Amino acid sequence: MALSTTIDYYDDQYVISGRADGIDTATDIPLIEEIKTSDVLFAELPVGTLNLYWLKPKFTPTCT
Repeated sequence: MALSTTIDYYDDQYVISGRADGIDTATDIPLIEEIKTSDVLFAELPVGTLNLYWLKPKFTPTCT
């Protein structure tokens, strides 16, 4: 899931964005289990990097 927020800090505005691999919504307060970030725009990531990103969830055990 893509996540993004904008924060004003002093006279500057910062955009913080990333991709969450796991969000637990079992309670009233969602728990974000992992966030991926990158200095490169997601659309500009090389295929090899994208393959590594998508490979991790395939081998990560599911928590119950």
